[in-house]
Amino acid sequence: MFTFSIIGRTLLFRVRYFLSDTGHLWYKTHPAVLSGIWLYSIAVALIILSSSPLLYRIHAVLILSFILQMAVTDALTGLLPGTFTRRFLIAGMLSQITTDIWWFRTTEFATAAIVLFCLHKLVNRHRLNIGTGDLWLIAGITAWSGLYNAIWCVLLGTGGFVLWHSTWCIKGHKEGPLGPWLCFGHVLLLLDNLYQPLWVI
Repeated sequence: MFTFSIIGRTLLFRVRYFLSDTGHLWYKTHPAVLSGIWLYSIAVALIILSSSPLLYRIHAVLILSFILQMAVTDALTGLLPGTFTRRFLIAGMLSQITTDIWWFRTTEFATAAIVLFCLHKLVNRHRLNIGTGDLWLIAGITAWSGLYNAIWCVLLGTGGFVLWHSTWCIKGHKEGPLGPWLCFGHVLLLLDNLYQPLWVI
């Protein structure tokens, strides 16, 4: 676990560079940084310990590496820059080329792209209500994990965001980043897909 935390801290070098380029301060002891690193370490350990095929586990660890950078950046600055989200999206599309269902994933991604574009035009007509970075992130999640998992990820992430935001509003704050919650929802789905627990409702 300690090794994974060192890897997580190393992966944040791109976040450090982005913050320095945009004039934001980098605090290595910031709660978002520390919790991101340790959650990354725990998730990687759980992924490696799963009995899923090796390729699936490598795939999940790659996703986590992108997610750590995006979640910490959004938590610290409220921004999800295109340099992070578009690389995540392109890597997701490239990862599907070698699979047998690449054509199906391409169709899912095209569908998600059209829906997200329409949503962006409708919701953000007069005011930026949903960040463009969040929409790119959802498109990237679709490219990596498929439309079904992306929908569940959005539901989980939005649910967590609404619960967190309701307590945040009590303290007088009116807005906050959605990206980390979408990332957290995706991590939960990754673990669910790897372990495949039996949910009894």
